[in-house]
Amino acid sequence: MIRYLRSQEKTSSFSAIISTIRFGEGKDPLTIIEDEYEPKFGRETAEWIKKEELKHYTHIVLIDTGVAEIEPLRKRAKENAEFFEMEYVEVEGKSLDYFVKLVQGPYTEDEFFQLKPGEAVTQEMFLG
Repeated sequence: MIRYLRSQEKTSSFSAIISTIRFGEGKDPLTIIEDEYEPKFGRETAEWIKKEELKHYTHIVLIDTGVAEIEPLRKRAKENAEFFEMEYVEVEGKSLDYFVKLVQGPYTEDEFFQLKPGEAVTQEMFLG
């Protein structure tokens, strides 16, 4: 799972998502090299492939949502940052309140779009 942190300051960031690493999907860039590319191509070529894939990225971003033990995730994200010569950034994730509301409600108009059956979603809805 790849997520992009789009902000005014950092538009080329690879985010190490906690759920991806924690729940065994193991899709951080180093694990992809080790588990997927190296068996097919050998270590040297595997590293070259992944570095080519990420060559336009400048940051590894760890989002701390507060729902997992952060230290092993921080360690792995820093290993990725060092290996790929990227800046390591850690940001605090927002609370899970929005997710709980998404699952359980209430669905207030200031936080959720209220669509009638058959109503189309338009770009203007997102632009406010």
